[in-house]
Amino acid sequence: NPSLFQGDKVSDDADRHPVERVTWDDAQAFVRRLNALEKTNVYRLPTEFEWEYAARAGEDADTPWPVIRERAVAGYNAFFSTQMVGSKKPNAWGLYDTQGNVWEWVGDWWNAAQKDGVLRGASFGPNDSSRMLSSNRAHPSPATRDRNHGFRCVMEVR
Repeated sequence: NPSLFQGDKVSDDADRHPVERVTWDDAQAFVRRLNALEKTNVYRLPTEFEWEYAARAGEDADTPWPVIRERAVAGYNAFFSTQMVGSKKPNAWGLYDTQGNVWEWVGDWWNAAQKDGVLRGASFGPNDSSRMLSSNRAHPSPATRDRNHGFRCVMEVR
């Protein structure tokens, strides 16, 4: 677990915080290991489209700011680290932390040269408070290891 926010770095149950400081390659390696262990389902990182569709919970427009404030673990809530997953309200489909807590790697590349990965969702950081819209993205190098980079998996339905 590469997370910075473990043990005495948090005031509650560190096991319930998202894993962060994850590179795109780390996320892909996790998915490969999960698929090797799990023989009945197939897992992967979501595409950008899938991530945004799930974050919006089927809505056509970005989530309004008053609703984002109820759902997002973000700097405007005076958080200085990740928070326990599910500590804020879920979206309409029951998904937690699609806005705030950690940026999430997706399976797509920012450019055709496959030089930059794509992150969605923004983080707990105070500088990310203005980036909480579901349509927002970041595109660092896939080797970037940052205290606010994580991921979530998609289980393919067959």
